[in-house]
Amino acid sequence: MFAAYRPSTQRSYASAQALYEDFYEESELAGDPWPASDAAILAFVSDCNKRKLQQDTISQYVAAIRSKNTLLGPVGPDQVALALRGVGNQRVAEAPPKPSKPAWEAAWVVRAAELLSASLRSRTQVPKLPDLQAYAVTIVGFLFALRSQSVASVNSDHLKFEGDAFHLVVEVYKDKGVPKPKSVMLSAPATQQPFRALFDFLDYMHRLVPERKENFLVSEFIAKSDEPSRAVDRAMDHVLSLLKIDHPMRTQQKSHALRRGAAIAMLAVGVDVDKRRLWGGWKSHESMKPYVAGYEFAKPTAEQRSCFSWMLGAE
Repeated sequence: MFAAYRPSTQRSYASAQALYEDFYEESELAGDPWPASDAAILAFVSDCNKRKLQQDTISQYVAAIRSKNTLLGPVGPDQVALALRGVGNQRVAEAPPKPSKPAWEAAWVVRAAELLSASLRSRTQVPKLPDLQAYAVTIVGFLFALRSQSVASVNSDHLKFEGDAFHLVVEVYKDKGVPKPKSVMLSAPATQQPFRALFDFLDYMHRLVPERKENFLVSEFIAKSDEPSRAVDRAMDHVLSLLKIDHPMRTQQKSHALRRGAAIAMLAVGVDVDKRRLWGGWKSHESMKPYVAGYEFAKPTAEQRSCFSWMLGAE
């Protein structure tokens, strides 16, 4: 899978992993360096911090280590969460940041995908369109790190399956919701959840309402003269009700939380920074930073891997 990375990514990751291995050997730490334990990574980060390396540089090193860890498999459930808070900044290490902005959780996406597929395959209950659309909104918005306008503008022609690939054509928006004269196609594997649930949803919608194209995901939530983001917000709140989520920031889970949650999940899994930027359509690395503030070194969850580990081997 490492061979599937771009050459530049292979070189930068291999270099970072070699630096970690050199540190491990020089520090005479016990055991094998791989998979890298939390304690070993923390020691490596502390050493980098003492050498006054830039925070972005250390973050990239950690992403490279996480990437190899992911390819090798989980290192055990009893590890503490990655204690890398405050890389390159001692003040942050002493007072871990407290994220103030809500982020949609990958666990909710995975559960929504399971319920979406189960609803469509049930032989005893007729699926409810608002439920189906709400599930699909959060799955699409999260997996593709979309802005609210892009989620709301998805129509039936934008979603396509070809072989083992799932394609989404995204209308890219400028400020104030003005479309650019071009669209972007994003492709992902269609054979695994949560993407598989979207295939079930698309098939059902084509059979149920083949003529419906506009507001394909939010027709049950959009009101007249309404901003697109409002419909997405309503769909998200409906999903939280269906999932019976009692989250302390539930009332703040607005449409941008999907995009923020995706950014956090991709970073946690170890997706290359350039690949993350292109996937979410961020203009620069700097513009991505606010999305992951406070989560830079969170340990990846099984649900985050389910959503984004496929990107580790994607071109």
